[in-house]
Order: sequence, then structure tokens, then C-alpha cells
Amino acid sequence: LGPHTPPASPSASAGLPAENDTTTTSSNAAALARRVPALLAGLSSLLSHRNARSWTLAGAQYARRRRPIPLLGTSRLRILRLVESLVLLGDPSVDAALRESDVLRKALELFWQFEWCSMLHQTIANLLVHVFEGGKDRAGLQNYFLA
Repeated sequence: LGPHTPPASPSASAGLPAENDTTTTSSNAAALARRVPALLAGLSSLLSHRNARSWTLAGAQYARRRRPIPLLGTSRLRILRLVESLVLLGDPSVDAALRESDVLRKALELFWQFEWCSMLHQTIANLLVHVFEGGKDRAGLQNYFLA
């Protein structure tokens, strides 16, 4: 334990949750929900940044065509994994922010654009599975993808 570790509460040392843990968790969730729309706007602009169009692989030995092959890039893959994590939260306010942003639309566009990127496809497939297996609690996102 380092110098920045908070002191343990008596109930935590006894293996019991502290009395204010639910209050702290809900306030953390509320703080996250307030920041999500701005976060999604920034992530969306990064997914379609003009410099990403120049990320190509020229003359790949497995390419049948001689033109450069566009690359997804690790930055965009990590952004999409963060979006996947936001979906996995299952929070209604985060789901609403996701529906209102265009980050999910851009994620699907990248899914179809990079037909041979299995890591991207796994990320988007996981995202979709969690939405569609979420039952009626995820109806808003389900309708978003079906519309």
C-alpha cells in the first residue's frame, strides 16, 4: 500500500461494505454520466479524423490490388474498445448518451469498411451481443441499431 492509499474503514476491514459505498458508487456513476456526452463527441471526432484517411499499407504482399490498403490503427481500435466498455456498463444514462451521439454509427461504418479486421469485428460483435441480450432494459439501444 502506498502513501496515497486511503485508510481502511472498520467495516471494510471486517469484510463488510462501508455504509456509504452505495452513495459513493451512485455519485461516481452520476459524475460519469454527466461527462459521457462530451467524451463521446471527442471520441466520435477521433474516429473520423481526417488524418486517419492517410493511414494505409502500400504494396502488401497479400493484396491482390495494387492500391494502398486503409488501416484501422490501434488508436481507433482502442477508442472502439472504450465505447464497448461504456455499453457494457448497462447504465441507462450512458445508453441515452450513446444513442444521441454518432459514435455507434461510426463504429458500424468502420465495421463494414475494414472487412478483414478481426479485432474490430470482435469488439463490435461484443458490443452488439451485450445490447441485444440486454433484454427490455436495453430497448433504446436495440431500437437504435434496428432503425
